[in-house]
Amino acid sequence: MTDDDRKILTEYIGECWHIDGAMSHEFCPCGVRHAFYIDGAMNRTFDTPDDLHAVYSKMCKKGGWAEFQNEMVYKFREIEKDDYTRWFIANFEKWLFCLNCPDEILERMKMVAEFIKGKGGL
Repeated sequence: MTDDDRKILTEYIGECWHIDGAMSHEFCPCGVRHAFYIDGAMNRTFDTPDDLHAVYSKMCKKGGWAEFQNEMVYKFREIEKDDYTRWFIANFEKWLFCLNCPDEILERMKMVAEFIKGKGGL
């Protein structure tokens, strides 16, 4: 996932993206001086369950969740082709929310960022 992807997701959920290396006199719309945030330390990384939930919640509120979920069904089908129907019913939500593999959250967030870019920001 790129910083551009993280910025898209950060702004999508209504938070401020803090710019690295900004001059000390520059402030975010949130009122925080940019120079305090060196190397993006205070920006979300989108690799935690909290990040996943924040994006999911915002997608539900904005009405983009159903469309994203439908697109993910097609990606999921390509991953799990054998005995698809039974496996899908039992595991799709676990796969999408990384319940069995939290180390894949970053990959799901990258999918969301690509989806949002493709839809013009929803």
